[in-house]
Amino acid sequence: RAKKSYGQHFLNSERIAQRIADSLQQGGTAYQRLLEVGPGQGMLTKYLLERQEELIVVEADHDMVLFLNKYFEELQGHI
Repeated sequence: RAKKSYGQHFLNSERIAQRIADSLQQGGTAYQRLLEVGPGQGMLTKYLLERQEELIVVEADHDMVLFLNKYFEELQGHI
């Protein structure tokens, strides 16, 4: 659930999340490292993990950190 104290709003569209991730590769730019701030429940994160060599996420909500660690093993040590 979104917490008002953090001003959270979660991306909930698979199509939009995929389009955002795809847009990072347009124009021939290849990013070796990417920082995602406020990944929340990881809707965009899962698409970024498919495309990035290294993804670092920053999340202030401890509950979301626990969620991300549980469902995205590849982020261990990068949150």
